[in-house]
Amino acid sequence: MDRSSSSGEPTASCAADRRSRQRWQLLRAALLGQPVPSVESRATNAPAFAAAQSQSAFRKHHECRTAGVLPSSHPSDASDASDVIVYRHALLPPDGFCISKRSTAHGVSRQQLTGFDATGLWCVWPAEEILGDWVLEHAELFSGCRVLELAAGCGVVGLALGAGCPTARLLLTDGNPDVAAQLDGNIRLNQAVLQPGGRVCARCLRFDQLVAALQPPPAAVVDAADVADVADDASSADAAKAAAAAAIGSFDYVLAADCMFLEQYHDDLLAAIEAALNKPSGVALLAAPSRGGSWERFLAKAAAAGGGRFEVQTLARIAD
Repeated sequence: MDRSSSSGEPTASCAADRRSRQRWQLLRAALLGQPVPSVESRATNAPAFAAAQSQSAFRKHHECRTAGVLPSSHPSDASDASDVIVYRHALLPPDGFCISKRSTAHGVSRQQLTGFDATGLWCVWPAEEILGDWVLEHAELFSGCRVLELAAGCGVVGLALGAGCPTARLLLTDGNPDVAAQLDGNIRLNQAVLQPGGRVCARCLRFDQLVAALQPPPAAVVDAADVADVADDASSADAAKAAAAAAIGSFDYVLAADCMFLEQYHDDLLAAIEAALNKPSGVALLAAPSRGGSWERFLAKAAAAGGGRFEVQTLARIAD
């Protein structure tokens, strides 16, 4: 999926562009050590219609809750409020689903953004809402399937699919431990709509960690005289690795939204998608804006991958 064309409703395009730029400026300022302004301020329960903001069909409203909703490894965050966003959609149960994320009302420090990408603690990107809308509109594709979401952030895409397709089994992952803990909390917040329990779960996994977990154990090369000594150890290690891979398994679909802007991770992302998908029928569904051409370069790299590893198709173009 591609959001880089200039077509579409002008009002919605301008609103989505403004919100996306505001969120990107938050990350950029924090990484550069500059003062980080609040992304936006909202009155409690003030209605905000996503159709006019990101061209998805979600209807959402925002709440402000006190600390304690989200886990944190930063003691200074304990007094921060959390933003709770309730998402509703014509294809969801009446109560929809909700996500909780850290508030940006007091800004975001550079310390809070250290380590593997932590933007999922604060931001819901427009591409997430668009991909979430798309999977709901095509929920029949995922019936009875195993689905992996990479760089899931707050979990909008996976939670939307989990709420809208009760027979799909989903693993939502993120490479940042704090984001993954928040993701797990958001799954717990939605247990009523995600029944039966355990059908949607979360894990902390970077792209490279996923690839390592899914790779088959290498064939052992040992001297014949040493076989008796190493057989037990090798068998045990291979069994442990095989068990870890089986616990993750392979997937019919991989989902990812707006996680291609850090180009140093392009190779790892492609490797993770390839390792996770069932062969040859597996499908990866991705959504992202151009982000300075990073999206187009990612697609070009996928298309150029040797051995026919990927077939790249554009399903939709939506105005930024």
